[in-house]
Amino acid sequence: LKGEKEITLNNNEVLFLSNNDRLVNSINERLKNSNKMNIKEKEYLVKNAKVIQENLYTSEGITNFFA
Repeated sequence: LKGEKEITLNNNEVLFLSNNDRLVNSINERLKNSNKMNIKEKEYLVKNAKVIQENLYTSEGITNFFA
């Protein structure tokens, strides 16, 4: 959408996304040392070299569109 190439993931690959600014730097440092991650005792390779932060939003309140 922003002129970037589509990302294709294999079964053993994941993307790392976060909108928590306090964690992004430490996660990026970890990704420099290792691109492996364990989720539920299965090892995955992190496809991106840095945390993806774009287009993530978290609301602190409950949003009820049907009220």
